[in-house]
Amino acid sequence: MTYEPPAGGDAQHSGQPQPYGAQPQPGGQPPHDAQQYGAPQQYGSQPYGAPQYGTQQPYGAQPPYGAQLQQPQSNGLAITALVLGIVAIVTCWLPLLGGLVGIAAIVLGAVALRKRQSKGMSITGVITGVVGLLASIALFIVGMLVATAALSAANQASQEFDEIIASQEAVDGVEHSVEFVVTVSAGEATVTFGTGASTSTADVSGEWREAATFTGQDMAVLSVVGDFGAEDQQLTCEVLIDGESVDLQEGTSMVSCTGDTFDF
Repeated sequence: MTYEPPAGGDAQHSGQPQPYGAQPQPGGQPPHDAQQYGAPQQYGSQPYGAPQYGTQQPYGAQPPYGAQLQQPQSNGLAITALVLGIVAIVTCWLPLLGGLVGIAAIVLGAVALRKRQSKGMSITGVITGVVGLLASIALFIVGMLVATAALSAANQASQEFDEIIASQEAVDGVEHSVEFVVTVSAGEATVTFGTGASTSTADVSGEWREAATFTGQDMAVLSVVGDFGAEDQQLTCEVLIDGESVDLQEGTSMVSCTGDTFDF
């Protein structure tokens, strides 16, 4: 006699485990295509195209299409503009150099601003460049004014010097007359007279006169030495240049007179 297993017993006694949480259905096996309620989803069975949590791109992989790489920003132009602006201020006393450096600082600072480099350094470079340029222009103008004034003063001094030389030459060519006059009240006296380095000596008594001439600027000298043995001797000397008395002296033992033509 053959044994037949009861209906519906295949799922329980077929030797295959049922999914966790699945309820046996009376009268037959559950369909294999239908997902059992409460059955855990198998690892890695995510739908196609769904983002996976924690996934990383392989080393060296290209970024997605349309993504832009952020390049490190360079401030080279801004720094250069700032340095040139400072140099322009320092060298403004050399107008040509300071002006050219100031213009370069202004241009580089403007370009740096357009390229969105460091705004602070770019603006500072432009400002210092403008200050250096204006200072160079101002010093150039002041230098030109000073040079013009100095040149005018030099020309005026040269003209005055030429006039002095001309007048001196005119004076040197003028001939002057000199007259020496001596009076001795008693006894005799010794007279020394002359012009420049040329002198003469004579013994005189009473009233004595001597005339001479010289050209240009010179000095006339007259000295009288009396007789120390004579009593009540009075001496006088006088120098006249071009008829004008320039010196008159009186004494008892010795007198001297001088005159020159520097003021004539």
